[in-house]
Amino acid sequence: MTMSDEQFTAPNGDARGAVKTAANEVLKDATVQVKAAAGQAATKAKELYGEARTVAAHRAEQARDLVVERPYAAVGLALLVGVFVGHALSASRPQVIYLKDRRPL
Repeated sequence: MTMSDEQFTAPNGDARGAVKTAANEVLKDATVQVKAAAGQAATKAKELYGEARTVAAHRAEQARDLVVERPYAAVGLALLVGVFVGHALSASRPQVIYLKDRRPL
């Protein structure tokens, strides 16, 4: 949006009023653009959420089928994942061993 010199100079010499009017127009334009962008982002987010739900449901169905077909493999995999997660959580703590001197009897 370009402004001419006439927009800055009002007929009665009130430059503040002209600047305020121009600022309000810019603000309205920006508001419309932001609302349009927000609407597009919301629409895209809803589409992506729907796709993610579909993929997650499909993967859950595949996992269910695998557990039914190979229950021992599923239990073994769960055990292995549990060991790795447990190790990862315990590795963050310091591994300090305190030793006491034996007292003579």
